[in-house]
Amino acid sequence: TATFCANDASSFKITDYNDDVLAAGQNVSDFDFDWEDKDLNVSHDYSIGSVVTTFNVKVTNKATFCSNTSTLTVTVNVEPGVEDATITYCEDEFTNFVITLFNNDVLASGQNVEDFEFVWSSNASPTMPTMAVPSAKTEYTVTVTDKLTRCSSVAKLTVTVNLCSWINLTKTTNQAVDPTLTWSFVLYDGSYSESATPIARETTQGVLDGVLFKSAGPLSRYTLYTVCEIGVPAGYGTIWMIDPELDGIFVAIPYTTHPGTDGVFNPNSVDLPPQDLGNRCYEFSGSLLPANIFGNKTPLALQLQVDNTFPGGDARTPGYWKNWNTCTGGGQQYTATENSVDKNGDGLITAFDRVYSGWAMLDDIIDLFGITWGEFELTTCEDAQKILDNRDLDGVNRASDPAYTLAKHLLAYQLNQGAGSYICYDMTPIEDEAVTLLVKINFAGIGDYLRKTTPATKALASRALELSAILDAYNNNEGCEALADMIDPDSDPIDEVPLSCTTTVTNITRKTPTGKVVVNAIGGKTPYLYRMDGGAPQFSNEFSITSAGTYTFTVTDGSSSMQTCTCTAKVTSNVKSAIAMPGDVFTSELKVYPNPFSSLVYFEFVPGSDANARLEIFNMLGQKVTTLLDQRVEMGVLKRIEYRPLTNTSVLFYRLSLDDEIFNGKLIYNKE
Repeated sequence: TATFCANDASSFKITDYNDDVLAAGQNVSDFDFDWEDKDLNVSHDYSIGSVVTTFNVKVTNKATFCSNTSTLTVTVNVEPGVEDATITYCEDEFTNFVITLFNNDVLASGQNVEDFEFVWSSNASPTMPTMAVPSAKTEYTVTVTDKLTRCSSVAKLTVTVNLCSWINLTKTTNQAVDPTLTWSFVLYDGSYSESATPIARETTQGVLDGVLFKSAGPLSRYTLYTVCEIGVPAGYGTIWMIDPELDGIFVAIPYTTHPGTDGVFNPNSVDLPPQDLGNRCYEFSGSLLPANIFGNKTPLALQLQVDNTFPGGDARTPGYWKNWNTCTGGGQQYTATENSVDKNGDGLITAFDRVYSGWAMLDDIIDLFGITWGEFELTTCEDAQKILDNRDLDGVNRASDPAYTLAKHLLAYQLNQGAGSYICYDMTPIEDEAVTLLVKINFAGIGDYLRKTTPATKALASRALELSAILDAYNNNEGCEALADMIDPDSDPIDEVPLSCTTTVTNITRKTPTGKVVVNAIGGKTPYLYRMDGGAPQFSNEFSITSAGTYTFTVTDGSSSMQTCTCTAKVTSNVKSAIAMPGDVFTSELKVYPNPFSSLVYFEFVPGSDANARLEIFNMLGQKVTTLLDQRVEMGVLKRIEYRPLTNTSVLFYRLSLDDEIFNGKLIYNKE
């Protein structure tokens, strides 16, 4: 007898069984085998059911020619019926889900899994994968063996793990959903950074149930995500909550320091310097997202709640107020107006309505409450923006002057108070002292005050920076307790500031032929009278200077004692007289002759100062033809360059540059 499996039938040769029909102790080479079926490579269709076939053979001894007959019975068993299978499920849909539970999926119908052995490929781990790999499938092979016949078949299992997790964020304002308001949120893939990839940007405008990110996904339970609320205005507080057990019980998410993964944070707190621009973020692990069942039409979602409350909320730093106004040009007033309601019933949305709706802009607070420090008053958005940017009202950078540092943080503090931000009663004397200090130095937003300290102003500069730090801490929402620790209750009040003065000089140059000295007076009492070299008094602190030299300035204050102070300024000049040129060519002027010309043209000039000179010729297409001069030239030394065109072009252009001074002109070439 011979027994084998159907998938081995193709290799069946009947002569391979010659030895099997001989009795033991005989040598197959001594006999001839005459099989009844002359086809020595017998093939049969064994695809359905088991097949038993009988073959007769006559065996003849080659020496004696004696013969006998025998019968070979061949049994062919069919292999197990299998089929490739595909399985799709969600991340973490199954816990400890072993691959052998898919044994039945690869068996053809009508077979009993207990009748077979299953050996999975080596890449099949004891438990199935749980993390989704986008656009990727995992394939496993399994060998299925009939326990009785030992015949085997091979099948393939394709496993796809899908992203199935979601997030819902419910936005409320003063604990109520308001679809008329526009609050902005962004969901990021990964930790927060300026280069983080946004998954979705959504606003609450028109969202009746206040639920955002319903369609932002699906998300992975093995990825980090960050969700941020963007641009919450000053005066609003923000409370974040989460339902970690999906049982409808929400717990508050604490605040933390960025970068951090255990709470809500201000992403701009790591800016230099730290800022609060109204952005709040929450970074969470995907493991907080609930697992779902593949194909579920109502999947579970992580539930977050964000409630903004007004008034008494958070303050904002100067950078926020520099942009949250009308003069930036970003259209912020339209957002503020759309989110405001008519509080006074006049049928219009005005500054009053924006402030008391919680959407105050810089301009609104100036219009409603005013910003006045002694005789100094901020009346325009542009001027306030300059102070918030450490510039004076002329636009000059004053970042190194403690007076402007104090003015910036004081202005931001007062804007926050006008916008309805939280109140710390310990800040009232700090605000009063800051205003008093600026008044005592007669701060007017022009020129220097405490940058060049004198023995009389050194302590003022130091105290200005101390007050700035406290105001900045408030604007960064460090909290009343932290502010109380910063405030020294025993600090001495500011004494009367004696009159003193310094000067700021603009020297004489070729670009600015008239120099300028600005006398910066602080202390004493205004108004001030200014004199230069004992000349006539004037109320203006600016003096025009036409020649180099050292000048003495006297300042007299408006007190009954008429205090005076004296300061000096040294003005320099790098402009010198030029050497006369033949042909009426003057300093800082270019002479080109003859023009039109037929063969040669000459360029003559005397530099008004040492400069890098470059003389170039261009054609009518703007293409450079040649460079006639490219070198350093000396002040007052005549330069003469000749040029003979090598082309037939009738119109050419020249360009002479002396550092920043440029001369352009046209040449008319009439070739002989």
